[in-house]
Amino acid sequence: MQREYEQEYIKSLELNNSIPGFGAVGNPETIVSDRSDKGLKLIFDSMEDQIFISELLGKLIYVNRAATIHLGYSEDELLDMSPLSLIVGSNTELLSSIAEQMVKNEKAVFETTLRGKSGAEMPFEISAKLIAYEGREVLLCVARDISRRKTAENELQRCVEDLKESNDLKELFTDIIRHDLLTPAGIVLGFTEELQRRSNDQDTTFALRRIHENTRKLIGLLDSATKLSKLQKVDEIVFEKIDIVSLFRSSVDNFRTDIEEKDHRVEIDTSARCVAIANPILEEVFANLLSNAIKYSPQGSRIVIDFLDCNDAWKITVKDYGHGVPDSDKPCIFNRFQRADKKGIRGTGLGLAIVKRIIELHGGMYGVDDNPGGKGSIFWVVVGKA
Repeated sequence: MQREYEQEYIKSLELNNSIPGFGAVGNPETIVSDRSDKGLKLIFDSMEDQIFISELLGKLIYVNRAATIHLGYSEDELLDMSPLSLIVGSNTELLSSIAEQMVKNEKAVFETTLRGKSGAEMPFEISAKLIAYEGREVLLCVARDISRRKTAENELQRCVEDLKESNDLKELFTDIIRHDLLTPAGIVLGFTEELQRRSNDQDTTFALRRIHENTRKLIGLLDSATKLSKLQKVDEIVFEKIDIVSLFRSSVDNFRTDIEEKDHRVEIDTSARCVAIANPILEEVFANLLSNAIKYSPQGSRIVIDFLDCNDAWKITVKDYGHGVPDSDKPCIFNRFQRADKKGIRGTGLGLAIVKRIIELHGGMYGVDDNPGGKGSIFWVVVGKA
């Protein structure tokens, strides 16, 4: 309440362009009593902000109590000083900027640093205005200590620099994965496939198969990590009209070998046409949802893919008849490196995190429900129609 009163009073001074009291001269009607004079001084001395009144090219002619407390000088010492002597590194650019604002608006707002009697330097925001005082123009300055704000700004800048360094390191690590790890891992995979074809020894074949499986797992992990890293830093993606049924059918074709190995029946209406506003990267979503359904479903299971019309959006569901997802796991399985406990199932824990990020980029929704037709789950995503 006190601060609001102070602000209103300073505003009234600016509107009147003069300070009553303090021995004002001129028209007798503008002269106030000594009692009002003391009341005004009491108000100024109760303010937290520092108030200075100075001659345009001379010394200070008034300071309030806050000025003496903050700067450590007595009132008499301050009244014997020039305002410029309090400013740290008074430079031509600052004075020129203040003068330019004064000429244009008869007032100026600027930041500077004041030096106290002890030598301590304190940042201030100063609002200065030309006013009439004792029959002449003087400069009224209200100075507010912004030390806390500057500390917060410096801390924020430090955090920004730390974040930039962290992002640079992440990009470097992603480049290392993409260029320095995936290539040799691919070479190992190729050679183990060739050696398996040539091997006639059962033990050697078993060892090569293990090497091949773990190398594939490594490549999958590295590939998922690079994709997720790329998605985390994409600000904008290009959207176009895409038939999501064709996109999902392409994913089914890519997983044909895995589907046949587990004797799954994938049911999808290939005659449907559902056009959405999307980016082709949406295929990664379908690939991850289908891959999970294949991995977590028992041999010979059904996997049902539906495209539901939801007014202005399409809802794509992938229904499996596996073990399902416990309620306790549902809130976290779309987070990085978190998934339901599936013993014996290989994976990186990044697949659903990629689904989450891509759907977020599309402004859509995602989730998982229990399969009402028995065991299993229904994973679903929603994207906007074209």
